[in-house]
Amino acid sequence: MSNVLTRLTGEKIDIANLSIEDLNRTHYEEEVAYANEILKAQPFSQRRLLLAREGYKFITEIMKEVAAKTGKKLHLGSRKIYSEIIIKVLNEYRQTDLQSNRKVIQFFEAGIGTGSILKELALLDNINVSGCDIIIDFASSLPDNVKVYEGAVYEVLSTLPDSSIDIFYWNDVFEHIAVDEINPLLEMIYSKMSHNGIIITITPNWHLRPTDITAKFHPQGTEAKGFHFKEYTYNEVTDLLENNGFKVISSPYIYNLFAKKYILNFNKMALLNHKIKRIIEPVAAILPFFLKRYLILGFAFSTSIAKKY
Repeated sequence: MSNVLTRLTGEKIDIANLSIEDLNRTHYEEEVAYANEILKAQPFSQRRLLLAREGYKFITEIMKEVAAKTGKKLHLGSRKIYSEIIIKVLNEYRQTDLQSNRKVIQFFEAGIGTGSILKELALLDNINVSGCDIIIDFASSLPDNVKVYEGAVYEVLSTLPDSSIDIFYWNDVFEHIAVDEINPLLEMIYSKMSHNGIIITITPNWHLRPTDITAKFHPQGTEAKGFHFKEYTYNEVTDLLENNGFKVISSPYIYNLFAKKYILNFNKMALLNHKIKRIIEPVAAILPFFLKRYLILGFAFSTSIAKKY
């Protein structure tokens, strides 16, 4: 069966006839081409939004074709360990916010991918779950009590009431936001969150760059060239959060390689862990890659949890 796509240049190609190697090459070339055009457009402009939608739709079809030919399942950032972190944050929110015991928690995920996180949370009591993605082709068979919006994060959030989100979660989204849009977006997220609302941010750490399609064609240490407009250090992410009104309250640490679990708490040790991370992260730059990877992944430098007070 043919699967004809139109490249940014206007060239039509049937990706059903491409090898895995050619699919990856096409993925890389189109993602870089679209990324460059997106960055040329004005922040939050209609042109930038349309380019993003076109680009992600093209890449989505490539990913589906690769998955079909390799038999590999698409995870799109969804892992059991992430849902465990969310559950711990939900429990913390209920325990510390006096009002939370008398209301339904409003949970919002930016970048829902396959929708697996929303499906899991929708089974819990006293929680409303919703989310968005630039395209929702991967999300299917979602329960009726899950509300999904198709659109860019800023576009969707602008339609929601202020102080309407208690828990905001985004995984592998932060790095997809153009640098000239990240501060205004964080300001908007802050305004949409309730008092004591918690934001969970998971994003690839810069020290392990590149983590987008660039990695298939360039060596470790190369800056991402595709839809990862910027890959951040832990210090950069937490600075951005705090500069936009949030206060970092925790970050997972000590990854158990056997049980595949992070330790996560919200006491003084959590804040100490956060401060230690900020101090030792620069050391990663001088470590051999295998040690660097163990440090960054083992101590969850990609994850931060912050609160609106």
